[in-house]
Amino acid sequence: MSGQAPSRSLAIAIAIAIALVLLLGACKREAEVRQAADQKKLEMLKEENPHLFDPDLEIKETPEIFIAWVRTNKGACWIEVHRDWAPAAVDRFYRLVRSGYYTMMPVYRVVPGRLAQWGIHIRPEINAIWKDRTFDADPIIKSNLAGYAGFAPDPTVDGKLSTQLYINLADNFELDERGYVPFGRVIKGLERMRGLYPGYGEVLQEGNPDGPDMAAAWERGKKYLRKNFPQMDTVKSIVLRKPPEKEGDLEGGEEMDDSGN
Repeated sequence: MSGQAPSRSLAIAIAIAIALVLLLGACKREAEVRQAADQKKLEMLKEENPHLFDPDLEIKETPEIFIAWVRTNKGACWIEVHRDWAPAAVDRFYRLVRSGYYTMMPVYRVVPGRLAQWGIHIRPEINAIWKDRTFDADPIIKSNLAGYAGFAPDPTVDGKLSTQLYINLADNFELDERGYVPFGRVIKGLERMRGLYPGYGEVLQEGNPDGPDMAAAWERGKKYLRKNFPQMDTVKSIVLRKPPEKEGDLEGGEEMDDSGN
């Protein structure tokens, strides 16, 4: 009997080794399938939204005044955008929205009584295209009052502007000296923005060691943000609309077509 024990142990060890090899092979195949599926989604996205992958593609001229309908999982708000307040910022905003950039985007910075911010894409491939396409802030015309919105300076690119949007949840006059230049104001739905999940607080770059790291979000996108901050709310999309013919009829405002008209 004692002579059979080593043979049995060897057989078990061989069986375990074979099972591990098969498991590793299955995991590798599953990873390859996921990677192929993700690549196909990326190619489809590029075909549907070429401007998202090529920021130099020509688009129609930016309207002087339009409505940005910001749809979140907590409800919508409407921002009245004025190009004469910040021409460079509004031109960039118009291009980004037209490209479909602001789609299913985590709101990674919500500071109660201060501001809400989003604008880092969930796909690192898209971030690699847009992050370093920065621009300088326009001269400030409107102060940072509650409900006023614009581009937030990005500390990961020397404080220049790129893609991050913010909405003031209260008066923030100190931001006037920090490069936060409003290009529009919320004319409906500000309370919904105040209801965005605030549990993660300030970002790492603004002094919160436990807050979201903007550099990691740029590099890893959704994998970083959703894994580490699962309760973040989401901007589902931003839709551009013409100013309504009837004052106050925001939901009835006609959506701009692909030509910008």
